[in-house]
Amino acid sequence: KYKTENEFDQFLARVGGSSNAYTDSERTVYHFTCPQDSLRAALDIFAQFFISPLLHEEAGTRELKSIEEEFALRQNDDHCRLLELWRHTSRRGTPFSRFTCGNLSTLGGGLKNNDVFKNLREFHDKYYVGSNMRLV
Repeated sequence: KYKTENEFDQFLARVGGSSNAYTDSERTVYHFTCPQDSLRAALDIFAQFFISPLLHEEAGTRELKSIEEEFALRQNDDHCRLLELWRHTSRRGTPFSRFTCGNLSTLGGGLKNNDVFKNLREFHDKYYVGSNMRLV
């Protein structure tokens, strides 16, 4: 329905809104603000992220680079290092024991770009389903 990359961000900028997202150990949270009279249109565009995401390869490649940069920044952050130590020494097999920040190696190292995006599409189709989502 919306075929332009960043269409949601452009819409929010026009109406005076904003958006962001974060992932913690158990969930990914997407959030946005906008004026009330723009909410219906904003929700329509936002819903398409989950109904029919663009998942352009070029955008994915940029995002992988951004993830790698974020990973590199975390290497010298004492709080992040302590958290990783706690995770590494926690009981194996628990959600807490998983690593918290991926990088190029963990997200697609050794794979061809096509395989990374095939895996991304499969992940989306498996996990981005209504029963796993909440709208608040």
